[in-house]
Amino acid sequence: MAQIHAYKHSGKDVILFGIDHSVGRHGTNRMDDVQLIQLLINRYIDYREDVAKKQKSPENDNARVLDQSRRTISKLGIDGQCGPLTLAAILAAQKSLDKWRGVKVDGRIDAIQEGGQSEFQPGTYFYVPGVVNDKAAMVKIMHTQFNTMYLLSLPAEWSPNPPWDIFSLPEPLKSSLLRSSINRGISALNNIRGG
Repeated sequence: MAQIHAYKHSGKDVILFGIDHSVGRHGTNRMDDVQLIQLLINRYIDYREDVAKKQKSPENDNARVLDQSRRTISKLGIDGQCGPLTLAAILAAQKSLDKWRGVKVDGRIDAIQEGGQSEFQPGTYFYVPGVVNDKAAMVKIMHTQFNTMYLLSLPAEWSPNPPWDIFSLPEPLKSSLLRSSINRGISALNNIRGG
């Protein structure tokens, strides 16, 4: 079920909305998880549009989320169905995110376990020109990849959190996020009283 999760990023806890089951190609595709991914992809499209405006280059392809035909993708309906438009949007978002942070581009968004790492080290390396002992040399760098769901959740921090009115969301996403928010609040109160 879509809910609020705590993840680790560079050793620190980060609290974001997240999915519990995979969404996309060969995913579990639970309705509320798909709705959250659709919402986060729409938010990411808004974020990239804002970047394009700030760069004063609205035609800049690097600032947009593009489909395979290099057209800007449209926002998704939040219907919870992982159909062809959602699958295409997942691929387009992954390709866009891969340019900036490195993600697996496979058409599937996997959940991160509560407390799990937002980034993973697949062990792939690449070489870039650099300087070693004051001499030009090729420097070996590990390619760190991030979980797509985590990176899609980050633009939600770009404006007031949450960037939407939970009560205006469709069911079952609304119930899942409300339940999760209430449970987190109760846990926090219990920790304060008990600690």
